[in-house]
Amino acid sequence: MIRLPQIRPLVVLALLALLCTAPAAGAATPAPAGKSGTPGKGDPESEDKDKPFRDWKKVTKDAVVSHGYFTVHRKRDDLYLEIRPDQLDQPVLGIFSFARGIGSNFVLGGLPLNDRLLEFRRVGERILVMERNPRFVSPPGGPWEKARGLSYGESVLASLKIESVHDTTRAVLVEFGQFLVSDLSDLAERLGGALSTPTGPRSIRFDKDRSALTSVKVFPENMEFEALLTYSPNSRTGLSLDGVPDERFIPITVHYSFSKLPDVPMQPRLADDRVGYFLTAKKDFGRDQAENFWVRFVNRWRLEKKDSNAALSEPVKPIVFYIDHTVPKEYRAWVKEGVEKWQKAFEAAGFRNAIVAKDAPEDSSWDAEDVRYSTLRWITSTQPSFGAIGPSRVDPRTGEILDADILFEASMLQSFRNAYRRYSGPDAIGAEVLPSTRMEQWPAHIPLERRCEAQQGVADGGALLHVALLMDGALAPGSPVPDSYMHDAVVWVTMHEVGHTLGLRHNFRGSTATPYDKLNDRAWVEEHGMYTSVMEYPTPNISLDRSTQGYYYTQGAGTGDRWAIRYGYTPSGSSDLKADHAVAQKIADENLQAGHEYSTDDDTYPANALDPRTNIYDLGDDPIRFARDRTAYIAGLWQGGKLEDRIVGDSGDLTALRRAMDTLLGQYGIALGMAVKYVGGQYSTRVHRGQPGAVEPLRPVPAAKQREALDFLARRAFAADAFSVSPALLGRLAPERWSHWGLPGAFEARLDYDLNPRTLAIQTALVNGLTAPALLARLREAESRSPDAFRMSEHLERMTRMLWGEVGGSAASAAAFRALDGTSTRRDVQRLYVDRLATLVVGPAPGVPDDARALARLQLTRIDGRAARVLAGEAPIGDYTRAHLMETRARIRRALEAGRQADAAVGRGPGGPNVVPE
Repeated sequence: MIRLPQIRPLVVLALLALLCTAPAAGAATPAPAGKSGTPGKGDPESEDKDKPFRDWKKVTKDAVVSHGYFTVHRKRDDLYLEIRPDQLDQPVLGIFSFARGIGSNFVLGGLPLNDRLLEFRRVGERILVMERNPRFVSPPGGPWEKARGLSYGESVLASLKIESVHDTTRAVLVEFGQFLVSDLSDLAERLGGALSTPTGPRSIRFDKDRSALTSVKVFPENMEFEALLTYSPNSRTGLSLDGVPDERFIPITVHYSFSKLPDVPMQPRLADDRVGYFLTAKKDFGRDQAENFWVRFVNRWRLEKKDSNAALSEPVKPIVFYIDHTVPKEYRAWVKEGVEKWQKAFEAAGFRNAIVAKDAPEDSSWDAEDVRYSTLRWITSTQPSFGAIGPSRVDPRTGEILDADILFEASMLQSFRNAYRRYSGPDAIGAEVLPSTRMEQWPAHIPLERRCEAQQGVADGGALLHVALLMDGALAPGSPVPDSYMHDAVVWVTMHEVGHTLGLRHNFRGSTATPYDKLNDRAWVEEHGMYTSVMEYPTPNISLDRSTQGYYYTQGAGTGDRWAIRYGYTPSGSSDLKADHAVAQKIADENLQAGHEYSTDDDTYPANALDPRTNIYDLGDDPIRFARDRTAYIAGLWQGGKLEDRIVGDSGDLTALRRAMDTLLGQYGIALGMAVKYVGGQYSTRVHRGQPGAVEPLRPVPAAKQREALDFLARRAFAADAFSVSPALLGRLAPERWSHWGLPGAFEARLDYDLNPRTLAIQTALVNGLTAPALLARLREAESRSPDAFRMSEHLERMTRMLWGEVGGSAASAAAFRALDGTSTRRDVQRLYVDRLATLVVGPAPGVPDDARALARLQLTRIDGRAARVLAGEAPIGDYTRAHLMETRARIRRALEAGRQADAAVGRGPGGPNVVPE
């Protein structure tokens, strides 16, 4: 214990020392230093207090200066941005993105955050960082511009105090680091959603004290900064991030890019909905005499001919991609080939050598972040999410593509080789079946047109190809896919991502432009493409007849790609927007020619997508035929009795067999899903009135084709033996027995192979799709448009017979009852269908026709009658079947009673408040 008498002498000495050092009366007391050692008031180096700004030389003394697009001065923890008078009030393209994320949850290095049109504006003694709104335009100088100014404002992202003004150049200095080391991109909110809990978004806060500016680079046309930003969750319950060392402090590195826009804007080209380009869309209020205010430009590079009179000319400035040092050496030649295979398409637009690939120079002055260089780079992720992505910088004024940087996930090719193929469980396989369920995996903040699942196709399709080659004996058990097959996949995915950076959207009709019988015709494929656009999501072409196997992947830009490039890049010779469009429109008018078919994401993914010809992972002009052949082929692999011998061999890791089975089930489910859109479907064509060969834009799928689709599903999806796998094979599907970080927990997954839940997940997706509100609404609507329509009443009756045919109906037999009493998922899917009908009766989703509700009630009563007849009959049934039928009848009674109560509550049926007594 310290005693007070011992402390008192120390206190006295301290007071005496303080008195001895105190300034004399009237002497100035130095103020404490400001941030980063900034002199305080009264310091000999401080400015006169009457001056509004500090001395330039003193502020920049000892700073590291970088000259370029803007000049920056870095001094200790401060970053001063020098803004010349001619740089004020000028457009600056700001692109913010993840430089490093957490390796999962779509928080990944390379993914975009925000694209902004910025401007530095001086107001008094401050610089406002403004975000312009380029979406609304009007003729300058007239009443429309004044009206627009009254209606739309600009956002102030930051207000920065002017620290100093140069005496000669009148440039100003602002401390810019505080702008960058902040939650400017609203990542706290975004991370909260990405790391959400079952009850909603997680609460995340930005930790400025653990954040810092980490990189500053200045180039002639851009400046690039990186900031390490730390975020902390207010609760870590249920949080598991393998890519973060300490989950209390989540590190996110944000990349800020500020680049110069062209002094002379590019001549834009008006878009046409029949040709698939990314758009720069605006509302032009000067179009008050037009049908609407919209003006849409295609996003494209500025290509100009050296010889404007030549039919085929070199460009003044070609599109050049540099293959970064991060790309593995063994893939660089393939990546280069994928880039330059676009040259053939540009030749159709009149350009020779319009696009080239070069190895990044071994030069310290070269930097991938220099906006003058477009690059292809490799990254790694703990949980791969996109495989490859092709973001680009676009001038928001004209749609000119200024720069592009394509990222490939290293695991994409590892997945292709099937090294660590696994699913997290039945739900993952079920999500493969319908495109609409696949899109639910993407976060809502990534726009639909930016969502690319090319990696999924490469990985899953490559895994199937691997199995096929092993089963053929072309590969020895346990061996990886050889380079000859890897080559075609790398070339394709490179072409696909480069296509996005050329401005092209997905084209999921590219596959159905190829006659099915031509898929293995190598000459045809070399000329037209296996799919007429590499902007498709293909699956490997695996022939049922292995003796006639053609190419597994397409061999270059197809006829659809060449036509699309012609539209976007053929010079018109006119600087007038309307005259330029007149030239391009003639090319767009060719969209009905063979090989020019086009449908994109919004035609394919939403639950209300209606054209069965627009699919992902199909081949040929008859998706049902493809699905029939693909499912027959896959079922033959797992039922043929040779899977283990060919996959594992005499010795090896049995978990490879389990991964192969996952692959086969997933691909089987994808093929089944192609039949759903035929039911209630319509063939949709992008067509303008008056164009040559115009057809009706919407035509119902013939009723016979819809019945064919349901018959296919009855056999391959819902028959009792549709997913029949021998017990011997199921007993050999050994699980992985590793237990460490990055893998499912030892107690979280079943060790045996859960075939029934996986099968039911696929069947659930199909039943939900076949009874979706939009599909039922289209069926009902079609009845009023065609005397030969496939009626909703027939559809639901067919589904009942398909799923309940062996119970109390003409299809009943002793063998059927034995199957029903067995171990298949037949009972599960029957109850699933009953529950789905019950939902239509009790709580139909918005958009469900009332007739569908009535017909669902009818089908429930018919199923109840079927079950009652069997239970009352003399046919021998087992306990499983008896219990199943009794349970089904109980569910139906509850549903019908709940439906009556719902009707009464709203006055729709007997007993309701609107019923008039007799």
